[in-house]
Amino acid sequence: MNFAVVVLRILALILASFIFWKKLKEDYPNEEIFFLTILMLVSGNIGGRFFQAQGAFLGGILPLILFSKIKKWNPWQAADAVIYPFLLIFLILNFSKIIYVFSWLTLLMMTLGLGVLVSSLRIEKTYRSFLWYKSGKVGFLACFAILAFFGPFLLLEFFLKKELYWLLFTDFGILIITAIFLYHRSERKFSEDWQFFKKRILKR
Repeated sequence: MNFAVVVLRILALILASFIFWKKLKEDYPNEEIFFLTILMLVSGNIGGRFFQAQGAFLGGILPLILFSKIKKWNPWQAADAVIYPFLLIFLILNFSKIIYVFSWLTLLMMTLGLGVLVSSLRIEKTYRSFLWYKSGKVGFLACFAILAFFGPFLLLEFFLKKELYWLLFTDFGILIITAIFLYHRSERKFSEDWQFFKKRILKR
């Protein structure tokens, strides 16, 4: 691994940590933000080494959930705050891979990450006006980014890495759980939506 790759990866960690701190500094103590940042970076790095992007994601999000519960943080606010750092690290790490050894698959992954990042930046400013997202609560950004990232990621793995079926099931599980959380977070009523579905769709 050459010097430029090392510098890029260190830069990714520094920028991601700064963005996470900036998102939360008005609501939580600096020392708690710093401790959680280190915890997620270590856990995410370990998870990523063994289970690729899925492991990095789960290794980062699980400590965040546990820490938020212990410290009485709003886990949805913290989840929203970690999306941009996660995508930034993902982009810079893949860019460093391309510098070291070019790969069309890595370029595809970078395109996916960049697309989710740009979409998230736009969605963050408008999601509270969505009629179907009745609550307007924080947490939408995290759910959107996870669905937008792991949906295409699942398809890429299905077509390009067919031997890794357990990764496909992991992606699918992340998507299903996130979709359920998003629906619950929207505070929509299933009975009302089911009646609407029957009237508009099933009776056609």
